[in-house]
Order: sequence, then structure tokens, then C-alpha cells
Amino acid sequence: DDDSAFALVFQKQQQEDDEEGAGDTKAELDRGSVSYSFFTADAYCDSGVLGNWEHDHTKGHIHTRERCEEKCTEDAMCSFYLWKEDMHSKFGFYHCATFSACPSWHAYADGNKPIIYKKDRGEAPVYYEIMLANQDCEAPRRQESQGVEKTGLLTSHAVCEAACSSDPACLYYLWKDASGGSPIHCATFAACPSSRDYPGGFAATVFRKRRGSVASGGIEPLSWEEAEARARRVAERMTAAEKQSVLNGRGWQWWNLQKGFYIGNTASVPRLGVPSLRMQDSGNGFRASEPSLVGTVTVWPSPLAVASTWDEDLAGRQASAIGREFVGKGANVILGPAVNVHRVARAGRNFEYLSGEDPYLGARLARGYVQAVQREGVMAVVKHFAFNEQETNRMGESSEVTDRTAWELYYPPFEAAIEAGAVSVMCAYNKVNDTYSCENEALLQRDLREAMGFRGFVMSDWGATHSTSVQEGLDMDQPGSIDPWFSEEKLASLKSGLVDRAVERTLAATFRLRLDEYPGCDSPNCLGVQQTDVTSPANRALAREVATSSVVLLKNDGILPLEAGRVKRLAVIGRA
Repeated sequence: DDDSAFALVFQKQQQEDDEEGAGDTKAELDRGSVSYSFFTADAYCDSGVLGNWEHDHTKGHIHTRERCEEKCTEDAMCSFYLWKEDMHSKFGFYHCATFSACPSWHAYADGNKPIIYKKDRGEAPVYYEIMLANQDCEAPRRQESQGVEKTGLLTSHAVCEAACSSDPACLYYLWKDASGGSPIHCATFAACPSSRDYPGGFAATVFRKRRGSVASGGIEPLSWEEAEARARRVAERMTAAEKQSVLNGRGWQWWNLQKGFYIGNTASVPRLGVPSLRMQDSGNGFRASEPSLVGTVTVWPSPLAVASTWDEDLAGRQASAIGREFVGKGANVILGPAVNVHRVARAGRNFEYLSGEDPYLGARLARGYVQAVQREGVMAVVKHFAFNEQETNRMGESSEVTDRTAWELYYPPFEAAIEAGAVSVMCAYNKVNDTYSCENEALLQRDLREAMGFRGFVMSDWGATHSTSVQEGLDMDQPGSIDPWFSEEKLASLKSGLVDRAVERTLAATFRLRLDEYPGCDSPNCLGVQQTDVTSPANRALAREVATSSVVLLKNDGILPLEAGRVKRLAVIGRA
């Protein structure tokens, strides 16, 4: 129809480019070459306008789609652009607009047919699960529409959901359809720390965003080659201070964790698309590290109880559920699994070790655990490498181990975790053959990287760093604020290239699991999402199932099962 006009809105799509010099553009964000692909039709972005050029065809210099696209490509903040070339309709003008975001949209002003294109490469898919029924989140709205007429966000349930999908900060949305004359309602949230009854008790539902795909089985990681190539390009653009900020923890004042931080934290580098790493302990699931978190997470059976089930499928189901709770809490790193094989029966952390006394069992369970949590978009940290077999004098004792003993008894669970794709390993407090684990080149370089083929990064246990031991194989010091070993000055004193390699390993692990695509909160502004209640009846039922399956009867002299007719009194002895 000659009287109709046609506008296109494109979203920037990033593609890797291995050619020399790729990425040397005006954009600060490293993405290599840029292309654009379809997003949606009949729409104009509601927010994030960076530039807007509207001209008759006889005016202005943005008179081609290619030039409009260049405007977006040259602007690091631009993620979408609109182009309309309309020389035949009554409106008769070119229109170019660039946007930093497109969280919602409306019909194009003159009734033409714009099309928005959405990035379709390198982005983990999104799906949603029902979290609350007949409830409303007690949290600030990012967007909200409420009314009888279906306009704006109220076009449909699908449009409400799309508004959350298009907003990286949105993790929850509420939808209520019209019923009995009541208005429809859409609201999006960054967090849902608590809820309240929905007014009137109508069928409102809060949905929780999940990364990955139910059909595909979760996050599809980048290849190591692709992740490492991107990490090199980003590291080349980082300042010395930015490099230090991703290798050194933050959030602690001496041994006091500050509110709004996780157990472990690194700084983000927003201008380069590097997210913060937000780490939490994992012995019984997400650790309630401050009083306001108590009761908002499932208390899962310990890893030793999971080992006692001898059930790989059940162990994987629990690991997946824990991973989802971590995502709901805003954490993207789980400080586990702990896979040390027991040696000392009274060791204080035996309950935390998934292997029990059997390296073969540990290897089988560690493999499934790592795959399950990382499918949820949460980085696994395999610990404590290595030979951390007792708590008594753990900061200074030396585990004396021969190579044969190490490889036959203690290394198999670590090897299995690495083969399963683990991207991070934590070095231990103890010494190994008289050298501290976190500065032990034979342990970290010879055995872990060279023999096992580990390509990720090594972080210290909290306070286990004794030197600036990057050359020996340590990449990250945690918690970072209690010692000077990874200060900017100390790192600057190292041999050229060592810091860059540590940064590249850390970034490659981050990019491999696509953590940059869902950057999440930045500590200390994380208390709201930390306080979100991530428990559910399904998770409580699964925890009970695992606990029940973990009970092992070693001997029965005919006493069990108990029969009411035979038992008059029953004593339960010991502390609960």
C-alpha cells in the first residue's frame, strides 16, 4: 500500500570476531562486531532515548538506515535503534531514534508499522514459574499498569511478562486478569522480599523469572574458547584498579560482614559489561548470614546426608533446587560443593563434605552437583583443594601426601567436578607437604591446571592467603579486606602478564556461564533481593525426601519396625 509507511526498530546483537583488532571501536563495552535482528512489531520504545532525528527527506544528514545503524553502533549505551524511511505516505519523513533500553513500548505515533529487533545470540533464555497466588510483592514497582482498558502493559499477560523479560533488573512480575468487572493489573519488581494479600482476594499471581529453559535443561554455557577470547579482549581495556577489583574481595570490615553484601563479593565493571560476583556458603543451602534472612530459605540436608542416599538423581534434584534458591537470593556463585574425602572421623566439617569416605562415591555425586547448579546459572566453587582433613590447627597443619595417595584417594572427586565443567576451585587453609595450599605451585599449577586440565580460576578460602601468590596459581583473594596481599600495589609489583592471566581466567569463568547477561544487583544494594523468601512447599517436600532417604540402617536385630502393641515406653537420648 503506497499510503502506508514502515518503521523498523532494531536491537543491537553482539557477535564475536576473532580478527586482529576486533573490538577496537568507539564503544566501551566489548562485544566485537555488531549486527541487528528482529524483536517485535508495531511499537516504539517507551524509554531510554539517546538520540532522536526526525526529518523531511530534503533535510538532515541521517537519510539512510545504514547511517542510523552506525549511530547505535558507535554509542556504547545504545541497545536499540528505530529507522523509518517513508517517502510515499502523507507523513513523508525519515525517522531515526536510538535507545539504551526498551522495557516497554507503545504504538508508533503516526500509525505506521515499526518493528523492534531483539538480540538473539549469547543471551540465556528466560522462563517463569509461579511463586505466589493471590499475593502482591511488598517492594517498589519498576513498572505498573492497572485498569479496565487494555492499554500499555495491559495489552495481555504476554506483554506484561515481556516487560519483565526486557528489563535485566526485573526478577518478578504480577499479573491479574480482568474478572467480574475488576481491573487487570501488571507490575514488575526487582525483588520480592515479602508479600501481602492481594486486595479483594482476586486471582493475582506473582511469577518469578528463571534463567535457562525448561525444555533445554537450563543455561547453555559458552565454549571455553569463546569465553577466553572475550575475556582477553575485556582485560585489555581494563585499568589496573579495575583488574584489582575483580581479583580482590570486598564487603568486610576486618571480620565483620557489612549489610547488603554476600559472604564473598567482587566489584562490577559496568562500562565493560563485567558483573559483580556474589558468593554465598552452601553447606545446607543458601546461608542465612544475617538475622533478617532466617526463615527465607530452605534448610537442606547436609552434603554428608546426601552422600548417604547413594542416589545421584536425588542429589542432582537437591542441587538444582539449591541453585534456584541462590538465583532468587541474587547470588551467582555457590561456595560448593565441598568434596574432600574423610580421613579424620572427628573432623569438624565432615558433615559438609559430599564424598563421605569414598572417592568413587564423591566423584559420582560431585559431577552431578556441579552440572545441576551451573545449569541454573550459578557458578560452582569446588572446595577445599586440597587435603583439608581436620579443623584442629587447620590454619597451620601440614598434610603430608604422596602423589599416589593423592591421585588414588583424594583427587577423584575434584577431577570429576572439573570434567563436569566446574569453573572455580577454592584452595584450602592447610599446608600440603609444608607449603600453604594457596601458594603451592605443585598443587595449583602442576596437579590442578596441568594434570587435571582446569581452565577456570582459583580463589582462596577466607583468610587462607599468605602472599601475593599469583605466579603459584592463586587468582583471587577472599574476603579481601583482612590482608594486603592483593592490593593494587602488591599486584603491580608482579612480573608482567601474571595479573592479566588471573583476570582473564576469572572473566572467562564469568562469561562461560553467561553471568554478564543477568548482572543482578551490586552490593551493598542487595538487601532487598537477599530478603526474598525463596522457600516453597515443593522444596520442603524435596528436603524431607532427601533426609528420609539418607537414613541408613546398619543392623536390625528384629527391633524394627516398632509396633505399638509391643512398645510401652520410648526414650530419645541426646541433643536434638
